Formats: sequence, structure tokens, C-alpha cells
Amino acid sequence: MDNRRMADMSRMDRSVIRAMVSGVSEAVAPLSVINTEDGLLGVYDLRGLSDVSLMDLSATEVLELAGRILDALDSLKDILIFPEEIILNEKVIFTDDVTGTVRICVIPGQVGRTEMENVAYLVGRLREITDARGSEYLELFIKEYQEKNYSHFGLLSLIEDMKREAGT
Repeated sequence: MDNRRMADMSRMDRSVIRAMVSGVSEAVAPLSVINTEDGLLGVYDLRGLSDVSLMDLSATEVLELAGRILDALDSLKDILIFPEEIILNEKVIFTDDVTGTVRICVIPGQVGRTEMENVAYLVGRLREITDARGSEYLELFIKEYQEKNYSHFGLLSLIEDMKREAGT
């Protein structure tokens, strides 16, 4: 596997880029930025990280991962990175091989979706890395997420309830 990902960072605010590079947020994959004649190029170092898109998870494992992803996305808001302003799919999500921490390759992009739509899309993409039962739980989670106005902690509670049910 290639241990790097690259992204055009020219459209991002420089103070946000500095926060990303500083490592202040564990949710951001390790990043270096290079000035090029075309703008700023972000280079993510993925050594020691596992690519979520290559995982094969059970129902409880994928629900656990979904919860950790929601936590990571919520923590990105502390450095002014919002889910509706970035590309979100399973190919930009990684987990630390030692700690299990979710790390995200933040790629700016106008995807034309709200935060809810973008997060629901990402969770829907996680159906590709789980079994039929996990896929059913993710579909149920998306439906609940879109129909009700859950707080962050409410979503995590919903996931915990689903994990208990899936584990039986």
C-alpha cells in the first residue's frame, strides 16, 4: 500500500492548515504541506495506519468504527473543519494500528451536501466493509440519523444500543 496521500490545500484557510500540521487534532492524519507553483500541496503520511476501505468488519465492529468516526468528525470542528466542507468516504478514513484512533485525510471539497447528508453518505459507504448484518445496522442508523435531530452524544448512545443488540 502507498504510505502517502496527497491533496490540494490551496482553498483552505492557512490558520486551519497550521492547526492540521501541528498535530493538535488526533483526528487528522499526519500531514506535511509543500508550497508549489500551483499552490499548497498536502502530503499525508499513512505509515502505521490501516486503510478502512480494506477492512472486513462484523456488525459490532463496524458500528464501533462508525462511532469513532463520528467522534473524529466532531473533534475536527474544534479546528474549524466541518463535515460538509470536506470529502468524506471510506478511502479518506484510517485507523492507527496501535491505538485504534480514527485519522482522517482532510481533503477540502465542495460536495454540495449538508453535514447530515455527507455523514450519512460516509456511513453508507461503510456498508462495503461489513457483512449483511452490519449493513442492515448501518442502514438503520442512517435512517434514524436522518429522521431525528440527535445530538452527538445521542448518536453515540444510539450506536451503543445497536452494538449491544448486534452482539446478541
